Amino acid sequence: MTMPRRPWTFGLENSFFFNKVSFFQTYISQRVWYSDMKIGPESTSLYGGAGLSYHVSLNNTFFFNRSKTFQGTCYSTIGHLATMEASIWDTVSRRAGLSTRSSKEASPCS
Repeated sequence: MTMPRRPWTFGLENSFFFNKVSFFQTYISQRVWYSDMKIGPESTSLYGGAGLSYHVSLNNTFFFNRSKTFQGTCYSTIGHLATMEASIWDTVSRRAGLSTRSSKEASPCS
């Protein structure tokens, strides 16, 4: 009888925050990781096996007035997982919106 292996993951992640202009700020994050999720030789799980994954997200904020009480945001993510056998999933997500707040709540990152 073969003993099951433990799943493991190794990865790197970095992020960057940019707010050098008064009307715009962005947060960028990206991750890449390698994982081996095979539980045993009899495993037929869709997510089993070794694979490489990548994920990036962008979170942007635009300020429409000097007091930064009226703002627009847009958020995007992209992800991909591939195993030695096949590409398992691709994800793309986007959101956008407008918001207002009182000047007492203005961002400390200004």
